[in-house]
Amino acid sequence: MQKLFNYIVLLFIILIVCAVGMLGIGFYLSPQDVLEPADAVVAISGGETDARIERAIELYQDDFAPLIIFSGDALDPWSPSNAKSMKEIAVRDYNIPAVDIIIEEESASTYENALNLKTVFEDNNIESIILVTSPYHQRRSKMTFQYVMGDEFKIINQSSTDEFWRKIAWWGNDRGIGLTLSELWKIIYIQITGEYQ
Repeated sequence: MQKLFNYIVLLFIILIVCAVGMLGIGFYLSPQDVLEPADAVVAISGGETDARIERAIELYQDDFAPLIIFSGDALDPWSPSNAKSMKEIAVRDYNIPAVDIIIEEESASTYENALNLKTVFEDNNIESIILVTSPYHQRRSKMTFQYVMGDEFKIINQSSTDEFWRKIAWWGNDRGIGLTLSELWKIIYIQITGEYQ
């Protein structure tokens, strides 16, 4: 009887460790910083782009930064860039002054977002940003931007929302699981190879 009790206790401990580990993965991928003013809000295109636009605009409207920067290339050669589409939505649907928006239209990856925006930051004397992306993408984005910009450049993490991913329940659907495993793999790849994507 004691042996059975010990097995049940061990199983219970294993389940708790697994649950804490699964929960920890979500919080690891989606770091959030205390908001403070910055030189610009940067939203990079990708999954749930509309949510990223909305979060960037909300931060701008709450006076956390005087500029919004949208970054991302076109999905196909015949379409306008994601950055241009994001700007059009901000101006048309949210009445954001076009003069307060900068776009970068060449980037097709997180690394290219950071690399191409480095010049934009330098040209506009931007030394701090609030970085907006999907929650599961936040850690890798910050790692990438910090690598390109250097340690002195200030990056404040503020995720948008995502319809399919929650940091406290990312395992709740196949898409959430896929996004989580993909991001974890990309972070591991960076750590092993030092190559950013």
